[in-house]
Amino acid sequence: MLFVESEALTEVFTSFCQQGVSAQVASSQVAIEAKDYISSALLSEDSSG
Repeated sequence: MLFVESEALTEVFTSFCQQGVSAQVASSQVAIEAKDYISSALLSEDSSG
């Protein structure tokens, strides 16, 4: 589980391994998803003023 906290909320990202997928790959995938989420949240803040 990966937790991303802000002043208003906490987002929780999870990943479940499939057979043949290492824990390192699964954790990398969830980290990429969290990074993309943070990037999109920052972009929407910039565009809303």
